[in-house]
Amino acid sequence: MKIKDVILQNNLEFSGGGTDKNSTHCYVDYFYEEAFEPYRDKKVSVLEIGISGGYSLRLWREYFKNAKTIVGIDNRPEVVEQVNRSIPGVEYHFGDAYTQEMVDKLPKFDIIIDDGNHWTDHQIKAMELYLPLLKKGGLYVIEDIQHGWPLEGHIKDPYGMLKSALPEEYTYVFHDLRDVSGRFDDSMMAIRHVE
Repeated sequence: MKIKDVILQNNLEFSGGGTDKNSTHCYVDYFYEEAFEPYRDKKVSVLEIGISGGYSLRLWREYFKNAKTIVGIDNRPEVVEQVNRSIPGVEYHFGDAYTQEMVDKLPKFDIIIDDGNHWTDHQIKAMELYLPLLKKGGLYVIEDIQHGWPLEGHIKDPYGMLKSALPEEYTYVFHDLRDVSGRFDDSMMAIRHVE
């Protein structure tokens, strides 16, 4: 089953309060369908940093049917929708994701998705903390890389900064989807731990 089918069958469309991964962002069509297909039926461990309403965790639980564990981290428990507060097979950690204390509570993962604070310096900090938890052959995704955000002090070259912070044992590809969606932040980085 495709991710888009899971979204439709489980009423996870963003317009209904669900995930933005296939609506305001076009990550499902242009990245996740192909990238996650090899993992779909395996006993994977998945981590998402930044869960907001919790709909992405529901999506991953429904898509990765054989997942060993699905974990979400957020510092705002109050924003998780009631319907997503106790999804069977999903583990929640509430607190500051950008601390070693949080990382020390976690196992290794096959897939890590950074959908937390979208500032480049926080994405770099998350890489420093969470890449050591990525299993060999695993996939680490940084969503919502921001380009041209009209705030003073915004980083002009987020790709360059993220690339320079990446250790040598990892490979990466940027997926710039801004022309597809028309959003300044519809951009992602896919990092793989070289086996």
